[in-house]
Amino acid sequence: MSADALNGLQFGPPPDWIVEHPILAANAEGAGAVHTLMIDDQVDRSHEAPSANTWSRRVIQQPVQPEGLGTAATVRFVWDPAYQHVVVHRVRVIRDGTARDWAVRESFDVLRRETNLERRTLDGHLTANLQIPDVRVGDLVETWATWVGTQPLLAGLVRSTFVFGWHDPVAFTATRVRHRADDALVLRVIPDDGPVALLHHEQAVQPDGAVITSWTGTHLPTFRYERMTPPGWRRHLGVEVAYRTTWTAVAERFVPYYALPSELSPALAEVVARLRALPSPEARAVAALNLVQRDVRYLAVNLGDGGHVPRPPAAVWERRYGDCKDMSLLLCTLLVHLGVDAVPALVSTTLGDAVGAMTPSATVFDHCVTRIRLDGTSYWVDPTQYEQAGTLAQIDAIMPRYGLPLTTGGSLEALPEWTTADVIAVEEVFTFDRDIAKGATLEVTTRYGAWRADALRSELRSKGEATIFQAWFAYYAKVYPNAVQTGARVVADDVERNVLLVEERYTLPSPWQVEQGRALFYSKEEAFASDLSVRPTTDRTQPLWLGRPRRITQRSAFQLPFTLKACSTQDSGDMNRFWVKNSSTGVAVDWDINVICMVP
Repeated sequence: MSADALNGLQFGPPPDWIVEHPILAANAEGAGAVHTLMIDDQVDRSHEAPSANTWSRRVIQQPVQPEGLGTAATVRFVWDPAYQHVVVHRVRVIRDGTARDWAVRESFDVLRRETNLERRTLDGHLTANLQIPDVRVGDLVETWATWVGTQPLLAGLVRSTFVFGWHDPVAFTATRVRHRADDALVLRVIPDDGPVALLHHEQAVQPDGAVITSWTGTHLPTFRYERMTPPGWRRHLGVEVAYRTTWTAVAERFVPYYALPSELSPALAEVVARLRALPSPEARAVAALNLVQRDVRYLAVNLGDGGHVPRPPAAVWERRYGDCKDMSLLLCTLLVHLGVDAVPALVSTTLGDAVGAMTPSATVFDHCVTRIRLDGTSYWVDPTQYEQAGTLAQIDAIMPRYGLPLTTGGSLEALPEWTTADVIAVEEVFTFDRDIAKGATLEVTTRYGAWRADALRSELRSKGEATIFQAWFAYYAKVYPNAVQTGARVVADDVERNVLLVEERYTLPSPWQVEQGRALFYSKEEAFASDLSVRPTTDRTQPLWLGRPRRITQRSAFQLPFTLKACSTQDSGDMNRFWVKNSSTGVAVDWDINVICMVP
């Protein structure tokens, strides 16, 4: 590691304004193998220069089971060397009233780990890593450090939240904010109807005129999110610290960095000339979007300002890679030179409807897309998606609920309401022989639409038909022993309507199960397994999110050369319909016929 990188890791006392809170005992009913005695955040936002603002965090943990030793003894401090450094104040182990301190440079290894490399993202962050030796059950492990410097490009646009409602018990939680007296910050407890009374709140003016606002909580209630709550549904107790600004100010901070080139490179000029030959503005817009989606691979190199500033479109096209900002600016460049109104727009992929009620800030957003306007209608498209088929109205299928167009005077806009999409329609036809020893045949026709059609096309291109069809055969071979695939093909691909039709054929040599002198056949649905993986329970207290509205249908037809009698799997008295516990999802599914038995 270079000397400059090592200089990013420093050692010394905490800033003078910070207070050292006393250590409390852990909750008697503390959860897990590690008890947390303290999480103490102290933030300085009183300086105009971003390089002077700081965030200090002090954490005290106590391993109470051997399984917790690894967690408590692992120390990591991560920072961005482009604008930050870390000052370590304390890393110590307290045993029987005696403390051993490891806050020295020789204790740490400084690494560039690139933790998001598998997501094709390089951020250049450095990690100071320490494995504390000789940590034992019952020890107190204390870490305390200050991060100095915030991203200059985001000065005055940052929003931070500090948690008070943790998953597991925390004996003492604190947040102290040092700020100017001119009310430049928004400081509030969230959610708005949260249990404010549980927190002790103080505010004091310092001799230099700075104000310190603090919140503390002792043995606060824990909070756990149930699986698949809606994006942006946040109900844990916390404190929001944000600069007082507007969505327009956020947009206009980035406008200069997203300026479109007035002249095109020869390579881009050739692309524009080719697309201009298409018959309509919408056809050109769709073709330009598909071109970027297909020919530019996603790779984020977020070093320095690279996480916030896009690269020149000509360079992105020449390299054939870029991140969401790069690809959006490239797409906008093509569209504007084709006479189509288009601007990059910031969105949040995780916060959903909550963005509309949040304090404006740049850190709300984590993704960049493109807003296209044609004939007075706005379309929001994502050039980082795999190639999408259909019209602009059909392609308009991104998840965020709000977008911030990066244009002068731009403000937060609500994206169109979702419509119900037909994504899968399965038709199964089982044909049985009178002689059960001769088995049956199965013909499956599946119509894929919307994003499911896009996903299947991408898979077919990347893996090939043989691999995909073999995987489908493996499913039926597991459900119906000794099944044989006799055919599989893409019957039709309507790119304009974004509909993909696939046909499969199987022979089922032994589909019957003989029980107590009866031959029974059990069908099994396969279209709903991934969409009904979570079901509401009587003890659920939080809303359930099942994703975008979509329509999935499956129809099973049974062609039989004999009289049949319906056999219910439950003694319901209703022999025409059956409630069956589906083995793949655990969801009760209402079928017209799910179990049939042959009468000799």
